Amino acid sequence: MTTAPMSRPPAGPQGAVLLALSAVDAVATGVILPALPFFALDMGAGPVAVGALFAASAVTQLLLAPMWGGLADRIGTRRLLMVAPLVAAAGHLTLALSQDYPTMFVARVLAGTGGAVPVLLQTHMVGRIAGDARTVMIGRLTAVQGAGTIVGPALGALAVPYGIGPVGTVAAAAAFAAAVLATRVSTGEPAAGTVRKPVLGAIGSLLRSRRLRPLAAIAFVGWFGFTGYATVLPLFLHEEFRISSTAYGGLMAISGIVALLVRGLLLSRLVSRFGEPGLMVAGALLLATSMALVPLLPTVWWTPLLPLTYAIGAGLLFPCQVTRMSRSAPNGAAGLALGGNATVGGIGTVLGPLAVGGLFVSLSGGLFALGAVLFTVVAMIALVTQFIPTRKAHVAP
Repeated sequence: MTTAPMSRPPAGPQGAVLLALSAVDAVATGVILPALPFFALDMGAGPVAVGALFAASAVTQLLLAPMWGGLADRIGTRRLLMVAPLVAAAGHLTLALSQDYPTMFVARVLAGTGGAVPVLLQTHMVGRIAGDARTVMIGRLTAVQGAGTIVGPALGALAVPYGIGPVGTVAAAAAFAAAVLATRVSTGEPAAGTVRKPVLGAIGSLLRSRRLRPLAAIAFVGWFGFTGYATVLPLFLHEEFRISSTAYGGLMAISGIVALLVRGLLLSRLVSRFGEPGLMVAGALLLATSMALVPLLPTVWWTPLLPLTYAIGAGLLFPCQVTRMSRSAPNGAAGLALGGNATVGGIGTVLGPLAVGGLFVSLSGGLFALGAVLFTVVAMIALVTQFIPTRKAHVAP
């Protein structure tokens, strides 16, 4: 029997379980981050090899996201939400036992293989939450995930002095806790009309979809620009105002607090009033404004405007984009679409810092003007392909 989708985010124990699962999974991932470079250096790895460890997990996660999403469309999300953290836990335990660089690399690939909880949670929302409530819940999930990425590295930093074994064990324990939480997720069958085609064939059909291509472009360009911005902003502020790492950490704290408020509390009201397409346009324009402001700041005291504007912009753009992707997917293929969306956005996340890092040397402040143009293009794509058609549909007799 198929349960009708809810018109509001899940409350009570079920809502708490989903939010806790998102947070704990992020903690498990974050525990490793501050320790990994130092342990790799102790084993004789150079800078390139250290970067390869981070890339191994990220690239594996990107490549396998459509596979996890496709499986969720076929067999449901609950069992996969239990399996994925256990695979990640195996990777973290392998890291805890590693005595050389190749074993560390294998551990990171295993961790990336199990890094599917965010995509699976998004897919879980599709058949169970309808309308604007889906956007609200996705915003809350990303908010608590952001909180988890703060707590995880803090725990990892505390465990670093005790060696690689305790760090990997703490990460594995958090991943195992996520798997236990997943046993409390409500059971749900695959959506009616689930697409039963090979995963690669289904991905090809999604890429040919006129409805999905603009949203995929927004995901790629948006994450390309956002992560690129986050990469070079501290470099520019240090160069221009001699801002310290402590002061920049304060700016990041402002950004984190604002992001939690927007995604966790304000998004529901904003979606109800303005709709997802309008918020996508507004979010992209706020990100463009934030970038345009960077070279125009007269003194260091104006820098808090930057995390304020880009945290609000990202908090509006990205959750709404994910929800629009899930709504626009073919019947029974929402998980596959969201997996592909995660892959496309993840490619942008990898390429953005690489591209802007090289350009910053020659362009410096001019690079932020290019970023503002980039997000203006994102706003135009959202306006033309999402906002205007939605408005026309609403006024049509």
